Amino acid sequence: MAGSVWNRNSWHWEEKNYNKWGESYIKNKLSDLKIEKEGLSVYFDRVDISGNASVSIRKGKQINSFEYVIKFDWVFSETGQEKEYAGGTAEILDFSNCSVEDNDYAINVELIGDKENTKRAFDILRKDGKEKIKDALKDFPADLLKHDSNEQTRNRRSWRR
Repeated sequence: MAGSVWNRNSWHWEEKNYNKWGESYIKNKLSDLKIEKEGLSVYFDRVDISGNASVSIRKGKQINSFEYVIKFDWVFSETGQEKEYAGGTAEILDFSNCSVEDNDYAINVELIGDKENTKRAFDILRKDGKEKIKDALKDFPADLLKHDSNEQTRNRRSWRR
């Protein structure tokens, strides 16, 4: 929880950009997520993220700030099968400090097509998938602060060499 070497005791305001780290974190979490139910596996592809993340330090206290718009495709397959089917798109328009803290952000899901399996996958995503997505992303604020703390430690060690 310390600022830079020049910022003794972390007294002065200092902000560090973690946009790339945040985008990578979210992409990895969504790409690794799979929802399996009723003989179908639903997962996510082509994750597109815009926004920013930063950690500020003032008077020795870390303050995280982030705001992202996340858009991605969802695809599905029959459990145990390799053939994928396009399902539709999904978006999170307000992935930010307040909305994550309150677990109050909407995940909008759109369906492409009207085949029976696609409708079943869509229902699974609407009923179970939204909570699994939120569960996968819930640690973002804490992990952002941990990442900043680890960066601080790494930077201090390299400066002392």
